[in-house]
Order: sequence, then C-alpha cells, then structure tokens
Amino acid sequence: MPRDTSKNEAAGPTEKSDDEPKKEPIMSRAARRRAKKPQVTVTSEMRQAARERLRELRRHLRLLKSNGARRKVAKAEAKKRERETTEAEEVCARLDVGARPLKKSRRE
Repeated sequence: MPRDTSKNEAAGPTEKSDDEPKKEPIMSRAARRRAKKPQVTVTSEMRQAARERLRELRRHLRLLKSNGARRKVAKAEAKKRERETTEAEEVCARLDVGARPLKKSRRE
C-alpha cells in the first residue's frame, strides 16, 4: 500500500527554527577545559626557553641522584642573605661616639 505523503508536502519542507538553541557537540571535561583556553602560537623563543628549563631540571635531578646531593644542591642554590641592620645597631657600631656595643667583641 503506497504512503500518503500529501500531508507532508502541504506543510512544506521542515526547517529548523531560529528560536531553538543549537545543540553543542558532546565534549569531555578535559576537552571543555581546553576549549576555554585561548590558542597559543608557539615561537622559537618559547621552545628555546622550554629546552633551557628542561636542561636545568635534568641537571638538578642528576645532582639529587649523586652522592652528597643535599650539600651539592644547597651549595648550587645558595644565596647570601643581606645583613639585617637597624638604626640602633648602626649607631652602636660607631664606637668613637661612645655607644656601647650590643655584643662583647674585640675592640681595637
């Protein structure tokens, strides 16, 4: 038995109306997170900096694996602290004025 398609033809072709929201593709959480971030164009300078960071990281790990690593790493990363001085200590440092020193030390 043939189908009666006259009803569908009279209604006209069905088009999606604009008021219906467009369905977004199903994405994983990681894909959604990635889509939020702006795309970054990697330059040769960025690659060079990444290589340098990796080189430093490998050097650091190599030091850790070797014997006496803690001392070596501490020595490599040591930064001298600046002396913490206050105005009172600076005044006491001038012995010619007659101020008493904070600690007993050798006076010349």
